[in-house]
Amino acid sequence: MAHLYRSCTDPRYTETAANKSNVYWDAAVDYEWSKNLAGENATGDKYPFILCNTAADVSGYQRRMMLAESYPSGGDLDNAKVIINSEDITCEIVHILPSEAAGIEGVDFAVQPQMASMKVIEGTLASFEEELDRINDGNNTDYVKIINVVLCPGVHIEADTNAAFNQEWKSNLTNRLVSNMYPSEIAEGYYFTSQAYYESELASSQNQTNRSLFWKDILDTFQKDETCNDVFLNRLIYSFSNFRTVPWVEVRYNATGVTKHDVGCILTLTLAISTLSTVCAVEISKSPQTLNVDAQWVMQTGKESSTPFFDVGLDGEGQVIAVSDTGIDTDNCYFWDNQHDKPNEKINLDNRKIVQYIPFENDSDIYHGHGTHVAGIIAGKRASDGEAESNGAADGAAPGAKLAFADLGDKLGWIYLPPYEELLATGHPYAQIHSMSWGVDINSYTTETKIFDDFMYENDEFLIVVAAGNIGEGNAYNTVGEPATGKNIIAVGSHHNGGNSSPKNSKGIGYASGFSR
Repeated sequence: MAHLYRSCTDPRYTETAANKSNVYWDAAVDYEWSKNLAGENATGDKYPFILCNTAADVSGYQRRMMLAESYPSGGDLDNAKVIINSEDITCEIVHILPSEAAGIEGVDFAVQPQMASMKVIEGTLASFEEELDRINDGNNTDYVKIINVVLCPGVHIEADTNAAFNQEWKSNLTNRLVSNMYPSEIAEGYYFTSQAYYESELASSQNQTNRSLFWKDILDTFQKDETCNDVFLNRLIYSFSNFRTVPWVEVRYNATGVTKHDVGCILTLTLAISTLSTVCAVEISKSPQTLNVDAQWVMQTGKESSTPFFDVGLDGEGQVIAVSDTGIDTDNCYFWDNQHDKPNEKINLDNRKIVQYIPFENDSDIYHGHGTHVAGIIAGKRASDGEAESNGAADGAAPGAKLAFADLGDKLGWIYLPPYEELLATGHPYAQIHSMSWGVDINSYTTETKIFDDFMYENDEFLIVVAAGNIGEGNAYNTVGEPATGKNIIAVGSHHNGGNSSPKNSKGIGYASGFSR
């Protein structure tokens, strides 16, 4: 059995730097093994591990079966979550006894305990740093104090109500968070803040890592001195969801105003949660924003006025498309229907254009207009009197289709997501396409992205289409935001206008819009 490690192959690293990095990594891995085995001996707890199989000339499924047979409790593949499946390697996360993991043998197998630092999703700490910069600059902020937590495969939530689960998690975390002992249980859960680290040669003044100094300062300031105790004891709300195969926890921090103190408390909470043996991923959640700033209807051929799909009758007729956005102005002539009541949560396929309207936030779009704009691009069709349809200058890409709409926007245009099972049920069972022109400017694979990918994987006939983002100006790299970073969904960008609608400096429809690159 081999252990996983990340080599410093970047040419900017010297051989000395690479060796030093591997020494830190090896020490952290050894500490995690010892800590997990001690935890199993004391309480019988299971812990998350990453298992990989590099067997040649076999399929990913065969590699998974080989892994499942390598430890006693590996028979149920549903309790192992694939994270990598390529031609050369298959890796998955499992939640098993450390003694089982230690007993896995074979030259094709690699086993790695999932350390606290590996659970914090990429971009989470950067979000905190950006927040602190905004506060230092005196800027207003859109910071939303929510932590998303993914429980490990096979971990089941036994509490039968949110209230019971809230109390269970509150009790579990409170003892860790309000302790004024140092090193605390939180500090001991992460090697680079543990007593073992600070008693080692690696913690000498010339060797300490920036990350260890960062977390030590956080714990000294916001846990040891008990400055966040009111937050931890009275202002946290936990809710859970078993959506599909993802056991999911949302932690909300009920705060008014945002200060450095707030950010420090949330950072401490994030580290505390990442040290729990039942947790496999932690991330800060940001409010989704609308992402269709300069959108246009998509031409079918690249030639103005050439629409061969429409010419043969392919205009979306007979289809229902689900859309989630800020709302729709249902009195707009591209959606108006004077023959039926205003659309509501109950599906009515006889409606001219909008067969369902679910007011998760409200039932209008009079303040912002983004949802009306997006819905029009997709399936708008002019009917000036609300009945007789005619060709309009702003008809949508599928003007014959109908819409099932989920209203997620407040009067300022902010998007607030309902439970995912409710969101993705919009238009069910008629809508097999869901359009989302919203997202977050985090270029990483988040828990939310994984949920949408899983849904697509389990529903072969369903398609989720997501806006790529709005922050690509200046030829910047890595600007596609989540959930458009998903593997199974379709991420959609924008291109320049053509014909009479071309703005100044437009290069034509063969060029991507700068904001959506």
